[in-house]
Amino acid sequence: MKPLRPRNPTRRLVLEPLEDRRLLSNYLILDLTPDRVAREGAKPSSFASAFSLTDGNGYAPRFLDMNGDGYVDSTDVSQAAKQITNRTRQLFTGQNITVARTDLWADSDQGTQWLSYGQRSRADHVDVLYVGGYDSEVENGATGAWGIAFQAPVGYNNEYYAYAFTSEIVSWMIQYEPDARPRDFVNEVAKTVAHEAGHLLGLGHVRRNPAGDTNIMNYNSDAATANFPDKWYSAIDLLDRNYNSYWGTQNPAKELRDSLGGQPEDSMDNAVYSAYHGTVHFRVTPEELHGDHDHGGGAVSELTSVHVARAQGSGPFAFVPAAPRSEGVRSMVDAIHDAAIARHLQQDSRLPKPSNGHRVPDPTPHAVRASEAGPAGTAAELESLVGVLV
Repeated sequence: MKPLRPRNPTRRLVLEPLEDRRLLSNYLILDLTPDRVAREGAKPSSFASAFSLTDGNGYAPRFLDMNGDGYVDSTDVSQAAKQITNRTRQLFTGQNITVARTDLWADSDQGTQWLSYGQRSRADHVDVLYVGGYDSEVENGATGAWGIAFQAPVGYNNEYYAYAFTSEIVSWMIQYEPDARPRDFVNEVAKTVAHEAGHLLGLGHVRRNPAGDTNIMNYNSDAATANFPDKWYSAIDLLDRNYNSYWGTQNPAKELRDSLGGQPEDSMDNAVYSAYHGTVHFRVTPEELHGDHDHGGGAVSELTSVHVARAQGSGPFAFVPAAPRSEGVRSMVDAIHDAAIARHLQQDSRLPKPSNGHRVPDPTPHAVRASEAGPAGTAAELESLVGVLV
């Protein structure tokens, strides 16, 4: 068979020059020494501080002994940070997002600088998860939540920060799961991080949190097998553009693909927190916490009612608001807290000592490299910064 003769043999294709720009990149930064955020008024303690927690007998929990040497020390902190980061990456497998951690041993305001970069950049989206501390350190006396985030309205992203409270998780596991393994701790923290990041990208809670469901946004999903399912749910707690909560349909994996494919950023006006209480922390549904609501007849939404109850000192999250601290008091408290953590990590662990008298490695925080100081906004500087994240 003879080849077809081209209709216009003299015409040639001309390639137009591409614009000088990079494709959209998405970053989820795990800041392990949370920054002080002005609007929060408080600074959570570090990820490392959770490793100073002990049981009623003064022993460190075995689920924090990451290397199984009978001690809980700075080596375990480093290993846990690495494993949690890797597990979080695994949970976002197949999605267009880079997961990295920073500021394990020192606070160089990486989260703040990364977020500032993302909000200025046309090409990159950045979300920051501050990992460490207790719920009460951020929510003015409230307790119990393993994580909190501002949920984005349908069709939008929040380029913002969220929290995963590792001291809250460790304290609960010491009390209720003392025989848990290191991988259980890693899975719980990673699921909490992914859950809160999901809220920033528009994912909502599953109605009634059915048992057996693997959706990360389901309170009752098993942290060891949780994922972002590529299937449709008929009743997800979503927010419209005016932050009204309603039950709607959502496919978690598809929503992530759409969000990470360049959905517009929300203005964050009237944003409301969405709190996560862990895989097995309370095992309750929103209906059990706040009373069933159908988003009609003037009913208060789940996301808003949590904070209304807290502000009024009533309901399941009742508390007496604490007086705000002055900057001088905050600095003093932070200094005392950091010194206490350093002293603890320099001591032998609280786990039973092996017969050979193992010595705890020197936990002195490493010096922060100059290149970890945060992005200044240019592509070259960002690429350099990404190169030193882990």
